Amino acid sequence: MDRWQVYVDAMDEGEFFRAHEVLEESWRLTKSEKEQIAIWIAAAFVHWQRENESGALRLFQRVADHPLASTMPLTPDILSWIDALRQHSRIIRPPRALLRQLATWADGMPNPMRPPITSGEVSYMIHQQLADIAREFSGDYALYAQHLETREIIQFGDTARPRETASVLKLPVLIEALRQCQQGERQLTDLLVYEAEDEVEGSGVMQHLSRGIHLPLRDILTLMIIVSDNVATNIALRTVGIDRVNALCASLGLQATQVVRKITFDPNEDRPLGLSSPHDLVMLLTKLYRGEILADPYRHIAFDILSRQQYQTLLTRYLPYELISDEEEDPPLVRVLSKSGSLSGIRNDAGLVLTPWGDYAIAIMSERSRDRRFHPDTEAHVILPKASRAVFDYFCGRPQGGEP
Repeated sequence: MDRWQVYVDAMDEGEFFRAHEVLEESWRLTKSEKEQIAIWIAAAFVHWQRENESGALRLFQRVADHPLASTMPLTPDILSWIDALRQHSRIIRPPRALLRQLATWADGMPNPMRPPITSGEVSYMIHQQLADIAREFSGDYALYAQHLETREIIQFGDTARPRETASVLKLPVLIEALRQCQQGERQLTDLLVYEAEDEVEGSGVMQHLSRGIHLPLRDILTLMIIVSDNVATNIALRTVGIDRVNALCASLGLQATQVVRKITFDPNEDRPLGLSSPHDLVMLLTKLYRGEILADPYRHIAFDILSRQQYQTLLTRYLPYELISDEEEDPPLVRVLSKSGSLSGIRNDAGLVLTPWGDYAIAIMSERSRDRRFHPDTEAHVILPKASRAVFDYFCGRPQGGEP
């Protein structure tokens, strides 16, 4: 079905997020200003539907201020919506005929009588998307994702084979540390010392601080996750025990997952930091989500720490900015609770994606990329986020079990 026909249908049916999504992907290619305006209108109605009047008002105002607004058929309605929102009054969705005029203004309405795409075709299409991404990528990647309500699974590549985790190993370390607190073995307020044996270069800030400083366990865990602090990780591993982390993983049935050693960058060391698989990481995240490992408040503490991740890499780069940003709504409509990991030629990311349209767990692991740079636009950071976006669109861009 033509994207503009889908946009009109979705807007008319009050499925504003679907209307937003159907244009977002094509806009990244066309960069059409008129298409961007239609996306803003849909996004504004998403905020209005969520009773976020300030977010809706901001986006409608952005449309009204655009130089092309004077030629757009919806401009009088936009101005009336702005006035209504300022007065906290009710706004009325545009009629279908006006939506068709908007679509014609933006791009026309070719072939509106084509039959809709079936759910089976959508499933096939996402696997084709993931295969196309693999052809773009010089290395190897695998992806595993599960919708946490329908339990539907998307997988691509060898999702069971153990792979180098890089800093994703910090995820089970966080969970085991919180489990020990839950069991009463430790307290989040316990003060931990930065010892000489913990020192290591790489990511994080503690390497630049003085040895001998004391930080509470919760702060150590927070640094370990949100800035992937390697010194904090070594402190956490020394405190909770590598064997205890591995015992937790074994008890959960994570057959491919283990922490192998503390973090060092000795050129003579050829063992991995840790091993896991996309399947195992999603299983771990799913059990965390369902409260099968940690009860509240410790489960929510894990969620809170993972939500503060500063390295927005594979999972988030191409997700809709209006939905993951807290500029319009705090907390944002879509929250990503994740842990990423990087080594030369390796980029991984695993997390929970919490949305108003259903939550899911996802893990992407990659290796053997010919682009060995540690750079924001390294090949993996440009190509593999497309896979995360494809999963997001599939799980959230249509009603579960319905038509796309």
